Amino acid sequence: MDLYAAIGRNDVSLQQIVGAIDYLLEPVLPPPVPTTSPAGTPARNEGGDAVRVRGVGNLLTHIAGCCQPVPYDAIVGFITRGKGVTIHRGDCGNMLNLPDAERARLIDVSWGEERGTRYHVGIRIHAFDRQGLLRDVSTLLASQDVDVVSVNTRSDPVEQMAEMTIGLHVDDVSRLTTVMDRLSQLRNVQAVERSR
Repeated sequence: MDLYAAIGRNDVSLQQIVGAIDYLLEPVLPPPVPTTSPAGTPARNEGGDAVRVRGVGNLLTHIAGCCQPVPYDAIVGFITRGKGVTIHRGDCGNMLNLPDAERARLIDVSWGEERGTRYHVGIRIHAFDRQGLLRDVSTLLASQDVDVVSVNTRSDPVEQMAEMTIGLHVDDVSRLTTVMDRLSQLRNVQAVERSR
């Protein structure tokens, strides 16, 4: 019953529920064995991104789908069962609401020095609906150094509101911040936020 109440209060997102189910379905395997490479060596995830795992070199890492961190968000690592380390944003709801028994699996991580890699991140735009809104958003994104990989737009004709969910590939959080700031300055845009 508490879960339903938390969903009703928007304390728990769909991604958090999916992440919890995914975690429960993970096979229980022994933890990965650290290699003998020097500490602080950049660890690569499946996308080729460099993340440093403190005290461990060449450990498999991957970016969490629930919060989609990009350089240089504050990040934390979570040691998974058999999948290496999942990199989450420091403010990720899944990490903030982690049960006490699981907190021992958190590990210090930081962004490495590798540049030129693009990271997937989702943003959500809330705006008063108007003709040409999608065109203006598309034009602005085309002028920035980002790749648009998905767009989903929903309009509510009764409330005259539009919600756009856009998937982007960006190289770091400063680029993302610039893009979000510029989107928020478009006419009729009420809010621009990162998707959970």
